[in-house]
Amino acid sequence: MAMNKNDMANAIIKEMDTISKDSSPTDSIKTFSNAIKTYLEKNMEINFSWSAIMPPPASTPDTTTSYVGTIKFISFTLPNPPKLELLGVLLPSLLASGLITPPTGFLVPPTVLLPIPFKISLSKKKKRKDVYISLCKEIISGIKLMINPIPLQGIHASFVVPTPGAIMTSIK
Repeated sequence: MAMNKNDMANAIIKEMDTISKDSSPTDSIKTFSNAIKTYLEKNMEINFSWSAIMPPPASTPDTTTSYVGTIKFISFTLPNPPKLELLGVLLPSLLASGLITPPTGFLVPPTVLLPIPFKISLSKKKKRKDVYISLCKEIISGIKLMINPIPLQGIHASFVVPTPGAIMTSIK
């Protein structure tokens, strides 16, 4: 399932609604961070192209030409930014801490997203949901730019990677 600004906003709002209005800023940012983490682990699709061959003498190419990786975060708590605009600098470093792994059947080392800062601007929207949708749109747009171009070596069934192997092609 690909990321969607409306679904992400709904997931964040649902989590934020679980905390008390008297909660500390620290509790609020932890809840906000956890909502983003949970949503991304469930919905982010990291697409890779794949090129491998069976070792000689067969040298048959693998019919699998792509796969979708998943991301898991060990720790994902944003510091409380003094300004919302700084979220575009802080969030990429957290996103780059997640390990991207291939599906079952592939033996490829984990990789990470490229930590490229992106723009977060203050929304002029009046409704809470519209503010979150605007924020999520910017987060998702930024994430889609974090493609790591480093090729990965690996194995799939009896196929081995010459070069380049697996290459991250898109994030959805």
